Amino acid sequence: MIMKESFNLDISKFTKVLKYLLYFSLFALFFVLEGLPSGFPLIFSVKPMLVLSLLVILSLLESEMSTIFFALIAGFLLDVGMAPLGVSSLFLCIVCTFLSNFSKKKFHVRVLSATLSTFIVALLYSLYIFTAVYLIPGSERASIIFVDRFIPSILYTVLVSPLMYILILTIYTAFKKKLN
Repeated sequence: MIMKESFNLDISKFTKVLKYLLYFSLFALFFVLEGLPSGFPLIFSVKPMLVLSLLVILSLLESEMSTIFFALIAGFLLDVGMAPLGVSSLFLCIVCTFLSNFSKKKFHVRVLSATLSTFIVALLYSLYIFTAVYLIPGSERASIIFVDRFIPSILYTVLVSPLMYILILTIYTAFKKKLN
């Protein structure tokens, strides 16, 4: 009897590790797709923020501790080449942990709530990066950059978020069935 219980514990730990490795590989894949010139189709000469969308959907479904871990990973990936290291991680940890906690207590996670959450986080993140990178240093073309780059990127991210929700929900429910 004891041997069977310890075996079940080991299987559940292995399943959790496997799920987190799958999520981590999705972060890496989407980061590469964002970075490659032909990795993802351009709309208005911008790509969606796939890493951010993935993080938001994971925040809605996973626990707060998992959210913090994935926010650090996503923040690091988003900081590569754009912002000083750690800026995005701090922001995303705060916002996505709040979102994770809020989603567990206040609303049911559905396609509409995931899309709306993605829009809000993408907008807040874009405003945060725009302010840190363009407004504070005093860029002359800040308003043009915001209209030409940030707004289409936010809208494109929201456009792909239902697909991201379906992908992550499929993975989440498959592993949830295995763990129960």
